[in-house]
Amino acid sequence: MPSVYAVDLACKIINQHFGKPAEVVTAVLLKKGRLTFQELLRNCSLFSRADSSSSNPSSNDAVTVAPSTLKQVLLVLIQQNCVRTWLQPAEVFVTGTRPAVHLYEADLHKILWIIRRPKYLQHIRDDTPGKAGAHTDVSSVIIEVLLEHGRLRHDQITSAVVARLTQDAAAATAAAAAPVKTEGDHQQQQQHA
Repeated sequence: MPSVYAVDLACKIINQHFGKPAEVVTAVLLKKGRLTFQELLRNCSLFSRADSSSSNPSSNDAVTVAPSTLKQVLLVLIQQNCVRTWLQPAEVFVTGTRPAVHLYEADLHKILWIIRRPKYLQHIRDDTPGKAGAHTDVSSVIIEVLLEHGRLRHDQITSAVVARLTQDAAAATAAAAAPVKTEGDHQQQQQHA
């Protein structure tokens, strides 16, 4: 059973990276365990009401999670490896058949690993050859894209890396073309004004 502090920290991390609806979904999954989509939807609405009534009643921080929003939040959290999903197969009972359902569960350890992402990137930048501070090494850009976007197909990784490298090259070209202003230039502009 995870500690209250770990759950609280995980919820704050999710809120910072993905927003309040994702925090509500994560908090429900961490506190209740594995849930189906319908159970998760019901518990998120109950959690939002309980959260808004326990805190300042005049604040508008309460988040109602609509089914479409819940689907989008689950998609992002699954893509970022913060939520695991299982297909529970259909079962036949004497009284009838229970259909197959998807179960969702928050992965506390993977959520807490988000804190370490800058450390991973720094380690990769330190160990890769190339200019310091510039994203010239493709391997470091690939890791950055994967950490930022989560699970991606090969073509998505390729297009994101190419976009990042061209963006970095354009920024470097613009920085090199911009004239460097000195203290004397600034004083001359103030005297002319």
